Amino acid sequence: MSRVRCEAVLLRSVDYAESDRIVHLLTSTDGRLTAIAKGARRSHRRFPGTLDVFNRLSIDGHLKPRASMAFLESARLIDPFLGLRADPARYALASFLVEMIDRLSPEGSQGSEAERLFRFTVESLGLLGRVRPAPTMRLLLELRALDALGLRPELGRCVRCGRVPKRDVVVDHIVKFHVADGGIVCTACSLRLDGLVPVEIGTLRVLEQGLEGEASDLVGLVLDTRALAQAARLVFRFQRFHVGVELRSERFLEQTLPMAGAGAACPPACGTAQSAAPTAGRSVLPVPAIQPSLRSTARLVGHDKWEDPFQRLSSKVSKPMSDTVSDSSPRDADDRERHPLAMDTLVSLCAARGFVHPASEIYGGIAGFWDYGPLGVELKNNLKAFWWGRMVRERDDVVGIDSAIISHPRTWEASGHVEHFTDPMVDCRKCKRRF
Repeated sequence: MSRVRCEAVLLRSVDYAESDRIVHLLTSTDGRLTAIAKGARRSHRRFPGTLDVFNRLSIDGHLKPRASMAFLESARLIDPFLGLRADPARYALASFLVEMIDRLSPEGSQGSEAERLFRFTVESLGLLGRVRPAPTMRLLLELRALDALGLRPELGRCVRCGRVPKRDVVVDHIVKFHVADGGIVCTACSLRLDGLVPVEIGTLRVLEQGLEGEASDLVGLVLDTRALAQAARLVFRFQRFHVGVELRSERFLEQTLPMAGAGAACPPACGTAQSAAPTAGRSVLPVPAIQPSLRSTARLVGHDKWEDPFQRLSSKVSKPMSDTVSDSSPRDADDRERHPLAMDTLVSLCAARGFVHPASEIYGGIAGFWDYGPLGVELKNNLKAFWWGRMVRERDDVVGIDSAIISHPRTWEASGHVEHFTDPMVDCRKCKRRF
């Protein structure tokens, strides 16, 4: 049993049973942590009004081996960020950020990754508690949140061949951003790609400036109407691609802090028709403008020919580059070779993209049981239909049946399961666990 003593920000709280409460915490040492606080709704000594969303806490608890949730014993309030509750726009943007962090951050991350995400969360909540956000600050904070989660977009060089735009390129020159690859692409690399978002070089430079500076520097950054429209489309498409669904706080944010004029001067997406009456706000962008991203997602579940949008390609392009880019060293190796994919990372990615989720996750989960999400259902049904077509419909000697799982005991005797079936187990002398 390991002790958990650190600072944390409360991301989500769910009442459980008569007096308990399940909380999702973003800790400074262990990343996102799910814990249960026994008797939290009755105890005024261990939890004196501390388990509220946005609160920065000093927590004390323990985590048992192989347990899905930690046990929270006490929590002391450090900073409630009261300024967030003084204005609906501040509260809405803070809710959107913590919901996205709660959904995308993996459990059990440690070291610099956990510390960096925790520091971003505290700085962002503190900034919103002091300053009323503008549309530009909203976009940049959302982009910085994705960066803290390890999903930083590549805005300074071609994501496929590694070449960078020349310094003397005019600020209103339009380049293409590929949502699936997570970065801009040059003219040669964009010839056979869909899902491209047009954006001006000047807009990309402001976004890069917002990613590089401190959180307090965001107050002085302002995008004009045209740049704001382009940035809103880029960030919306990139965020929705990684989250997979509309967050519950997104509509509330759009009502309290709309992207004023976000659709007024934005160039149409590549391969789509421009809407005759564009309207402001991300949630009401013209439907044709988001179709390429939906097609890229559909390829995951078999509706189109296969293409892996998760893989960052580093292929060398032999075609001549556009005049707006200069030579630079291409990527020297494939990302998969330098950063092998761990199973925990893959599980977290599948959960974030809507493929699979642990069964009864908000109540602690059940070991070995999973629920299929929206994309997981489509993928499973496509695999099932493919297998059924090859093994049943295309063969003359096989017919399909659908029988009950529970059968008469004599069925298992006739099949040999009762007499011959064994399930051997092995005890490890080092870890004292049974397999």
